[in-house]
Amino acid sequence: MNLTHPIEFVHRPQSADRARGVRGSFFLTVLLGLTALLTSCASTGKGDELAARVTMRQFTGNAISIELRSESHTDAVDFYSRARDTANVKIVPDGLMDALLRDLEQYHFDDFAQPGPGPSNGLSGATKVIEVEVDGVVRHVASHPNASNEQRSAVVGMATFLSLAFSNVRGFQSIEDAQNKGAFSGSGPGIEG
Repeated sequence: MNLTHPIEFVHRPQSADRARGVRGSFFLTVLLGLTALLTSCASTGKGDELAARVTMRQFTGNAISIELRSESHTDAVDFYSRARDTANVKIVPDGLMDALLRDLEQYHFDDFAQPGPGPSNGLSGATKVIEVEVDGVVRHVASHPNASNEQRSAVVGMATFLSLAFSNVRGFQSIEDAQNKGAFSGSGPGIEG
């Protein structure tokens, strides 16, 4: 499949490079932060737009879903201005998204990617799904019982990398939480008024 913005990575890591994947995640996260700073300072706003979305869903244990979207995909001011049920989506600069997509190739996203959206629940047998949308074209890679050990390992590496990236990106989401609405009001168990 030929995308308008492929996730191809020039350097194909050798097996020793793959073994350092998790240890290198912290280093990559720091690089993502620096990239964001540099792109926000140096961006001209012309020609560097990248409408992209990266989603990671985990269906086992503590089921989670996190998503990173580029500024060209979703307007940050509009998105963060509305209260939501969760804060599992963060908006990142286009340059940072470009770096993130290139870093995903270190885990061989292109080698394992399938066209279309990934499973939205664990009923398919999938345990983790990484979904990438670039300029409206959606592809995914999933870890499931019939996947090769290499594919399952790659998905775990991508999920770990995306979790670290998500944790290190600022988000400004206001959330609606009716269940815990009084948690900071000065009353309730354990709080002396």
